[in-house]
Order: sequence, then C-alpha cells, then structure tokens
Amino acid sequence: MLTVTPYRWVRPEADDRLARLIEATCAGQVDVLTFTSAPAAAAVLDAATALGRFDDLVAALRDGVMAAAVGPVTAAPLAEVGVEPVVPDRYRLGALIRLVCDRLASDHVLRLRSNDQVLELRGRAR
Repeated sequence: MLTVTPYRWVRPEADDRLARLIEATCAGQVDVLTFTSAPAAAAVLDAATALGRFDDLVAALRDGVMAAAVGPVTAAPLAEVGVEPVVPDRYRLGALIRLVCDRLASDHVLRLRSNDQVLELRGRAR
C-alpha cells in the first residue's frame, strides 16, 4: 500500500512564499488571487491569521484584489469571511483561467486616448 498526500499545509515562516504572497496581496501588489481547492482557500486564510494579517487580507480581497475560485465548494471558505470570489459557470480550471483573463482585460486595464492612439496600462501596484 502506498499513501499519497496531495496537499500538505504547514505553518508559514516569515520568509515563506505564502507569507510573501499574503503580504503582497494586502499591499495591493497583485491583481488576482486564484483558488483551486477549498483546503487551499482555508489554508491561505489560516496563514493570514497566523501572520496577523487576516483583516488586511480580507479587506484587500473585498476591495481591490480580485479573488477567483474554481467552483462554489472552493469559494465557500472565502464566502464565510465575506469575500465573494468570481466563479466560472463551468467548474473547471480552464474556465477559471478564461474568466480571470476576461475580467482582468475588462476591469484592470486603464485605456487612455490621445489623438488617434489608444494607450492601455495593464497591471498595477499601489
């Protein structure tokens, strides 16, 4: 018998990648945070709590940083804390990627017109 552990969550350390991602999200340095499983969503929230950044993370995901979940089960831990992530109609990774790309193209692009030219600014950092 072979035991396989597909997900393993450990408490983040100060220099951990998850901690850096949470800090960047709280600072508004990312446009979207995607989730593909409910355990991952819960783990990010738990890590933010451990880092003392839970309120800041939730505030960022409510306003400014898009949260995206592959389906309603994945979205549930986020919804429980008042974050309403975007969810594709089809609960598939490809559909999630398409939805995120479409939303970023429509909501996170600043278009400036000068004479006959259009300048598009994509991405941002606060």
